[in-house]
Amino acid sequence: MSRALRVAAPIQARGEHSGEHRWLEWLQARMDPAWRAGEWDSEALLFTGDLNSARTAAWPCRTPGCPTATRRPSGRCDGCRRARVGVGRSWAEFDAAPPPRATRPLQRGSCSVPGCEGDLHCAGLCFRHERARGKDRTEPVAAFIARARPLARAAECRVAGCDRESIARRGLCHFHNQRLHRRGLLTGDELAAWIAGERPRLGLHQFSVAGLPELLRTELLYALQQRDQAPPPLDPTEVRILLTRLAGAASLREADPQAVCESGGTVCNTATRGLFRGLRRHLDRAWAHYAGADPFAGDVWQVALLDLPINASRRWPATQGVIDFSVVEVTWLREIVKDWARTTRPCLQRLRETLRACQAASRALTAAWRAEQAGLGAGDFTRILEAISSQRRADGSPYPASHRNLMIYQFCQVIEYGRASGLMAAVPGPFRPATRHRVHDDPNEDELGKALPETVIRQLDAHRHLHGPAGRAGAIPAAGLQLMHQTIYQILRGTGRRPGEVVSLRTGCIEIIGGQHNLICDNHKAGRMRRRLPITPGTAQIIQSWQQRRKAGRTRHTAAVAVPQPAAARPPVPWARHTGLRGPGVQDLGRPDRHHRLRAARTRRHPGPVRTVPDHPVRAAPFLRPKAR
Repeated sequence: MSRALRVAAPIQARGEHSGEHRWLEWLQARMDPAWRAGEWDSEALLFTGDLNSARTAAWPCRTPGCPTATRRPSGRCDGCRRARVGVGRSWAEFDAAPPPRATRPLQRGSCSVPGCEGDLHCAGLCFRHERARGKDRTEPVAAFIARARPLARAAECRVAGCDRESIARRGLCHFHNQRLHRRGLLTGDELAAWIAGERPRLGLHQFSVAGLPELLRTELLYALQQRDQAPPPLDPTEVRILLTRLAGAASLREADPQAVCESGGTVCNTATRGLFRGLRRHLDRAWAHYAGADPFAGDVWQVALLDLPINASRRWPATQGVIDFSVVEVTWLREIVKDWARTTRPCLQRLRETLRACQAASRALTAAWRAEQAGLGAGDFTRILEAISSQRRADGSPYPASHRNLMIYQFCQVIEYGRASGLMAAVPGPFRPATRHRVHDDPNEDELGKALPETVIRQLDAHRHLHGPAGRAGAIPAAGLQLMHQTIYQILRGTGRRPGEVVSLRTGCIEIIGGQHNLICDNHKAGRMRRRLPITPGTAQIIQSWQQRRKAGRTRHTAAVAVPQPAAARPPVPWARHTGLRGPGVQDLGRPDRHHRLRAARTRRHPGPVRTVPDHPVRAAPFLRPKAR
């Protein structure tokens, strides 16, 4: 007797399928069913962003009567921008009488015939009523509506997620029927495959996950929910671009980053890369939790799984790189610093500094053959402090005294933590800091190599009228832009603050106590906010003059043309180009070191100690940033 033989699936394939099923169930059990109520439709698998919500990067168009959305806050949609350029009018004239044009409404309309359930197509009628009206257009639309009979709503479009009614024999809405017509006639399996790959007609504030594989859809929604718990806002357009590049992928966690992030232009790649990496980071954390893996186990930690802030001033989680504790060769010290990092969860920058200090301590103990805990004493701790105090960069130059003092402090913190947690019971008591050890620089080391020569400063002052670009920037006229650059230069010269600290000054940053002018500024690099810096009355007058000009409304522009913030990734530029100096009489003084900045001799002007005043809340906007219209 013959019988049909069935080919059994490989054991590995069946195991992978079972693992994917369990992973899918794990994600579904942890998804929030009430996520974005009113915006996310779980039945239609459609997200429609609220244009009045700060959590969605989409806003209504400012043009009166325009039903579309825009990605520009308080801006215009692309259709209105093109229409205004086409008619050659100003925005005021355009808003007074917007020309008729084709728009994409935010919501689906209904037919004007009483009781008709059809979708609005044109002229206030649905597609079937508009066709029934015929080619004879002499009859008014109102008369046709009065005599027309209502129609029941047709079946929905066959494209997954499209809620518009079908108007063709193929079961497609007008939008998808036109797309199919441009594609060419398809039949049978080709038509079914084309429908499966189509997406519904969406607005700028919408995205749909209909038609995606179940695992990919679930992973995407889970990652979006996790990402949505903190800024930045959700951009539906970026999600749609990402979905387009994920075509053919079965899982977001296993998608090829090269194919997803490098298949578009530079601008699109940057935004898509950020969104893709953020979603993958949440999925990697979820997978580690699902698999029972401890991200803090072992000697090499993946930064993306630790959820550690980058530094004291950048509180968002770090996403790239690894932390390698194997550089600490002494085993007991390596376990202590790992437990310290696991318990205290410092920022990534502080963790790397602590690891660098422990690495220097480990090398010092290993070189002296003193790696065993029982034989350590006070002399060994002094040897470690000397090794950390002599740390140098890769180019051979010594670290600043403040950085070496910080590494010493961090190493002492690790040792005290090990004592308090009972991890150093076998280490003798004398192995601990007896007194606070500090590294001192030369008295003038802070000024050497950083302050510009007096001849350069005098030359800059003599050609101050050349500071700033010659043209305008957006709505800021050339004169206002040059005055802003000249004011920034004078503040840099008079205070010695960094450019990022100058452009973040706020209104009310000048206070007078006992006749002494103080500048309230934020030291973003060191994380010390609202510091008081004594300044001269002349510098205070410069700042107050700019504040008065800004208050008078002569620099009333949008924040998009404010003074650009310094970017770490931006390559250093020559100081003459950075200050906008161009013209005769300006010597080519070369390109100084990238650490040069305009710095005042504050120690000569104010030999006394800097007084600190209790903080007072300042809630105004940055004074250098022009007012938003």
